Amino acid sequence: MDHQATEGLITRAGLYIRYGIFVLPFLLLEVTSMSAQTKVVPTQSANAKQKSQTDGKPITVTGINIVDGSGRTRMTLSTANGVPAIHLLNQDGTDRLSISLDAGGYASIKLKNPNAGGATATLEIDDKGTHVKFDRPGGASSYLFLNNVGESGVVFLDANGERKLDLLVTSAGTTEIHRYDRQPSSVP
Repeated sequence: MDHQATEGLITRAGLYIRYGIFVLPFLLLEVTSMSAQTKVVPTQSANAKQKSQTDGKPITVTGINIVDGSGRTRMTLSTANGVPAIHLLNQDGTDRLSISLDAGGYASIKLKNPNAGGATATLEIDDKGTHVKFDRPGGASSYLFLNNVGESGVVFLDANGERKLDLLVTSAGTTEIHRYDRQPSSVP
């Protein structure tokens, strides 16, 4: 990248920040496209760019696909079905990390394992509270939670999806341990 192109990029980055536009994806796209070119095309002057940024009209789209050097989509920003989401994809286009809001406005972050039989993780807020959940194909699962009434705990499920152990701190501050073998029982 030559001096003129670098100066134009820095000028645009300053304008993006100054006018509250999300700068990272635009900067990454611009740097990637500029470094991939053999010839750098001169950009608009700073005054022309500033004028176009101050007209108050936001860029409006329902989705953006960000591709790698081979043209494969690696990241999407979208509002499909009215639900905002960011997805990071591996080279074959499989979703590996997603950040989204559901229709009720509850947020979640989902981490997906590239191993077909590997565990996954989810950090989620829902109408009951918050939880971090670990799942493995075949039923094994565990989760850490804090519900809306102040109870927190850890729950373990076996490979059949059956609850086996709860460690709880109640909203009153007492602690409880419950084992679920054949019959549920409390551990003193």
